[in-house]
Amino acid sequence: MAFIKRNFPTFIYLATLYFTYQILNTLIRIFTSTDILVYAKESLTIFIVFFGIFYFSYILFGVGLLYAGHVISKQSGNYEISLMILNILTTFSTLTTIILKFSGAQMPRFLLSTTFFIIFTTISLATTSKLLQLRTKRIDNK
Repeated sequence: MAFIKRNFPTFIYLATLYFTYQILNTLIRIFTSTDILVYAKESLTIFIVFFGIFYFSYILFGVGLLYAGHVISKQSGNYEISLMILNILTTFSTLTTIILKFSGAQMPRFLLSTTFFIIFTTISLATTSKLLQLRTKRIDNK
């Protein structure tokens, strides 16, 4: 019982990360499927609006879950080191995707999915990290 009570915040945080990952995985599968990509070519405006709604909804939900998991598990610090690594990976995968697209080369599906994952994760962690910094600053000023 003591083990569960002591590690309960960590379990909550891990469950939060897993849940966020599953949602992101579902979004990646939806927006990289062949049907959606064909639809994007036919109706660009509707696709952009549809994607925008999912994008901003995920970011808000992901940040909320990451922030809540961080606070509930009583962790200190923020995600700055993780963000440094993710920023490097984001730049590499995004530039690779753009170069392959404009060169007319066949883009591997895993590259598009990986780029989505890295970008979404980077944005969620960057926003959460900034919110945690603001929270720490607010608590220190009290």
